[in-house]
Amino acid sequence: MHLLLREQHNIEAQDVAEDLDHPAAPLLLMSFTDSDLLGLSAAARAQSAEGEGALQLVNLQRLRHPMSVDLYLEKTAAGARVIVVRLLGGLEYWRYGVEELMALCRARKIPLALLPGACQGTDTLREKSTVSPEIWSRLNGFFQEGASVTGQALTT
Repeated sequence: MHLLLREQHNIEAQDVAEDLDHPAAPLLLMSFTDSDLLGLSAAARAQSAEGEGALQLVNLQRLRHPMSVDLYLEKTAAGARVIVVRLLGGLEYWRYGVEELMALCRARKIPLALLPGACQGTDTLREKSTVSPEIWSRLNGFFQEGASVTGQALTT
């Protein structure tokens, strides 16, 4: 018999704000799972060695406190040219972050893709996204099917 060790996180568990102090990058990818972020990082490295600094990744577990969200949006997200967020559990797991991110993206005209972690909440997240339906579907397909994300997917 094998035992699987799992970390358990509670979305409300963070009592203290944290400043991640990440530098801005043209492409910002955000998710609740390290496996998403590791896969995206590997795909970006495979695309090109000159992509250094073109991609910023963040685990949304670190942005649970409203002040952490505010600092991250001000210091990092504001400098992005495209933002992709994968919300496992849907909108309710990061509502404050989504609302503030949507306001930032509207004000700065930054394309935003809000993607579901499962099938629920798909329509709501698609409607709140500002990328074209074709790009949204393509990005969502990468996560659902496990394909690599490429810069081409964001620009076509």
